[in-house]
Amino acid sequence: MDTISDRHHRCLFGWVHVSTTIRLILAYFVVFNVGLGLLGLPWFSIYIGLFGLLLCFFTCFHVYKKNDRMMFPFYLYVLFTIFYLLFLGGYFFFVNIFHKEMVKEALGDHSDSISFIWHFADIVLIMVHAWALSVVSKCRKYFRWVAEGGQKVELPTTSSAPRHESKPDIF
Repeated sequence: MDTISDRHHRCLFGWVHVSTTIRLILAYFVVFNVGLGLLGLPWFSIYIGLFGLLLCFFTCFHVYKKNDRMMFPFYLYVLFTIFYLLFLGGYFFFVNIFHKEMVKEALGDHSDSISFIWHFADIVLIMVHAWALSVVSKCRKYFRWVAEGGQKVELPTTSSAPRHESKPDIF
């Protein structure tokens, strides 16, 4: 566990270090991908879930090694899941608007409330994945910082160029 107190490498209002949070996010994505494969969503969701599981295990190894370059595929996967959840929300919305009878047959009398719960859960998942995307980006920056030796880059306040003696201005 890292104990760096620098606020640039913390998230959740500065309470938790980014390397701890990325481990929690990886655990969440393992559960998310298993759930994605088990839900009755379109058939390609199973393949997205399996690919996501493999990518999570691949990323776990590189989080352990603190390799920032190999976390980029996970970053792209999180971005992809945001677009996938937007697609699913649009699909559910389209079906609820234009095929109301079919939805009522499938979900019964409480189809409106169940549909609202699905849409609300989709919006919450999109927000969680957007936050996870920012944490993955911050973790990549932290790993890059560690790879560079953990030195903060500060710009010098004075110039290191040789100074030229100037003549006083005469009007």
